[in-house]
Amino acid sequence: MTTESPSIRDELQQRITTLSISPFNLTSRKKSCSAGIRYEESAVKLDIYPTDQQEELILEDLLYVLNGSEGRYIRVSDEQSGLINFTIERSLGRSDEIFTGINNSTDISLLHMVEQILPLVSRYVFIQRYITEKNDFKYGSISQAFCAALRHHLIEYHFLIVELEQKHKKENLTIQTFWFHVQPVMRNMDILYRLTSSSYDLTGGQLLNCIYDKMSSLSGDQNSKQMIHTLLTKASVPLFQMLEQWIYNGVINDPFQEFFIIHDAHVKKELLNQKYNDKYWEKCYTLRSEQSLPKFLSKVYNRVLDTGKYLNVIRECGIRIETSTTNKIHFTANENEYQEKINEAFQYASKKLLDLLINENQLSSHLKSLKNYFLLGQGDFFVHFLDLSSEELRKKTSDIMTAKLDSLLELSLRTSTAESDPHKDNLHCVLLSHNLTSEIAKILSIGKETPKREETKGPTNLGIEAFAFDYRVQWPVSLVINVKSLTKYRLIFRLLLICKLTEKGLNEMWLSNQETKRVYGLRGISPSVALWRKMNQYVQNLLHYITFEVLEPNWHTLSENLKTSTTIDQVLKYHEEFLDRSIDGCMLSKQEYIKAIMKTLVFCHTQTNRHAPKEPASEPPPLRETPAQRRQRMEVQTRMKKNEAKEAANMARMEKTFDDYLSHLIRMVRSSSNADGSQQMNNLVQRLDFNEFYRNNLERQGTTRNVNQR
Repeated sequence: MTTESPSIRDELQQRITTLSISPFNLTSRKKSCSAGIRYEESAVKLDIYPTDQQEELILEDLLYVLNGSEGRYIRVSDEQSGLINFTIERSLGRSDEIFTGINNSTDISLLHMVEQILPLVSRYVFIQRYITEKNDFKYGSISQAFCAALRHHLIEYHFLIVELEQKHKKENLTIQTFWFHVQPVMRNMDILYRLTSSSYDLTGGQLLNCIYDKMSSLSGDQNSKQMIHTLLTKASVPLFQMLEQWIYNGVINDPFQEFFIIHDAHVKKELLNQKYNDKYWEKCYTLRSEQSLPKFLSKVYNRVLDTGKYLNVIRECGIRIETSTTNKIHFTANENEYQEKINEAFQYASKKLLDLLINENQLSSHLKSLKNYFLLGQGDFFVHFLDLSSEELRKKTSDIMTAKLDSLLELSLRTSTAESDPHKDNLHCVLLSHNLTSEIAKILSIGKETPKREETKGPTNLGIEAFAFDYRVQWPVSLVINVKSLTKYRLIFRLLLICKLTEKGLNEMWLSNQETKRVYGLRGISPSVALWRKMNQYVQNLLHYITFEVLEPNWHTLSENLKTSTTIDQVLKYHEEFLDRSIDGCMLSKQEYIKAIMKTLVFCHTQTNRHAPKEPASEPPPLRETPAQRRQRMEVQTRMKKNEAKEAANMARMEKTFDDYLSHLIRMVRSSSNADGSQQMNNLVQRLDFNEFYRNNLERQGTTRNVNQR
C-alpha cells in the first residue's frame, strides 16, 4: 500500500469519524425518494450504454457501496422486477440482505468482476453492525475492547476506499485495477467476518477463547495469524488488568462478571467457627465453568486462584500488602512470559501468608496445644480435672453449670504442666446434645438427602456422655483450626475420655475389691476378678493402640510435613490428612466399628458402677476384734459364702457377654486389617487376642449354631 498524501489522510480521518458514529443500517433502507418516485425507476438500464460507460457507472456504484450504503445499480436485494440477482449471501443465518447486480444485458465479464467484489461489502457491513451492537455497556469490558480493536483494523479498509476514490478522480481506475487493490483486504475482511459471526453471542472468557481458537487455526497464514494475535492482545487487556489486581492485591474488580475467578460474598470467614461443613477456603473464591476459562491461561488457573486467595487472607487480617513487584502482564504467544510473573507473585503471597500463620500467629504452637488437650499428649492436667469434676459430671446436663466446669478446668490447668502453655485460656468446656455414637452418625449423614432415623437420634442427658472440650481461635488461625477440624479432634477426645473413665472405674473397682477383702478378712479370688482382668486388659490395650500406634506416629508425620510446607494449601492438606488418618485409625469413621467399641466400653463402665462400694471402709480393722465386730464379720462371710454360687453364675454370664462383645469387635477389626492391609489394626488384634481365645470363641459359637440348626 502506498503512503497517503495529506489530503487523503484528512479525508480518511473524516470518513472514519463519520462511519464510527453512524454506521449504515441496512434494515432501514429507504423505499422511495423524496419526489415519491420509486428508486428503481430512476435508474437507467445499463445495457443502453457502451461497455466503457457501463464500467464507469459500476465503478461509481462500487465506491458508494463500499461505504455500506446502497448504490444506484447495486442495491440490497428485495426481489424487485427487472433486476437480475447475483447473490452474495451471508453465512450462519445472521442476515438475509443480498447485494445484487443489474440486468442480464450488462457485460458478463463486468458482472462477474462485480460479483467477486461484493462479498467484501457484505462482510464490512456485518462487522460494522457487530461493532455498533456489541460495543454496548451491557456486553462487558472485554467485548468493548474487542470492538475497539476491530474498529482499528477497519482503518485499512477505509484507507482503501479513499485511495480508490482518488484514483477514480484521476481517471486511471478500471474494474481490473479495482479488483487488484481490494484483494489484500478481502482476505482479512473474510477472516474478521467469520470471527465476529462465530463469536456473536459470546462475551468475557468465551469470547477470548473464540479469538484464541481462530488464531490457532491460522498457523499456516502468518499475516492473518498476526492480525488475530493483535486483536486478542487488545481484547484481553481488561482481563489481564483484573488478573494483575488479583495476584498483586488480592482484589477482584469485575463489574461485568468476566474474570475467571468468582467471589461468593455469602461465604464469610466467621462461619469457620460456626459450621461443621463450612468450606470457606474452597468456596469463597472458585474458578468459573470450564467454557469461561481462558485457554491461554490453562497452565496457571489454580496458581492464579491460590495467589489471590493468599493475599486476600492477609488483607482480611488488616495487613497492608506491599508486593515487591507489579509487573504488567499482557497476552503473548509465549505463555512462559506471564507464567514467570504469576509464579513470582505466587511465591511472594505464599511466603507472606505462611509467615503470618506460623510465626506471627503461632499455628504450630496452637496445634501442639490441641494435641496436649484433645489427644491427651500431656494427660496430668486431665487426671486432675477428672478427680475434681467427676461428681459434677455424674449429674444430668440440665443440672450442670458449665461455668463451674470451666473453673475446675482452669484450676487443673494452672496446677499442672499446662501452666506454661500460652494458649491454655483458649480451652473451654462444653456440653453437647448427643453422645459419641450419635454425633458420629450425625456427621456421617451430612450431605445425605435422607439420613436414616437411627443415625440422627441419640440425645443424652448425662453429663459424662455430653462433656467435651472446645478450643477458640481467631482469624487467620481459624482457617486451619475451624469447626470441622475441631469436631474431629473432639471425636477422638470423647473416645479417649470414655476409655480413661472406664480405666479409672476399673482401678477403683480393684481397690474396692481389695478393701472389701481386707476389711472382712476374705480369702481366695473373687468371681469378679477374672472378668475384671479381661476388661482391664481390653481397655489398656485399646488405649495403648490409640495413643502409641495411631496418634503418636500420625502426629510425628504431621510435624515433619509442617517443617517442609511452603504454602497454606499444603498446611491444610497435611493437617486434614493427620485428622483423617487418626479418625480412621481410631475406628471412628465407620458406625459399625464405633458401635462395637462403645458396646464393650459401656459394658465395662456398667460393671465398674455395679461393683462400686456402697459404703467404703474409712478405717482399717482393729488389731483385736470385739465380740460384736467378730460376729459382724462372720455374718458377712456367711452371707457371701451363701451367695457365692449365685454370684459365680452371674459373673459367668457377664463374662460370656463380654467375651461375645469383644469377639465380635475383634472379628470386625481382623476383617478390616486383612482387607486394608493395616498393620496398626493387625497389632491391635494381636494385643487383644494374643492366644486366639476370642477367635476360638467365635468358632465355638459357629459350631454350636450349626448343631442347633440341625
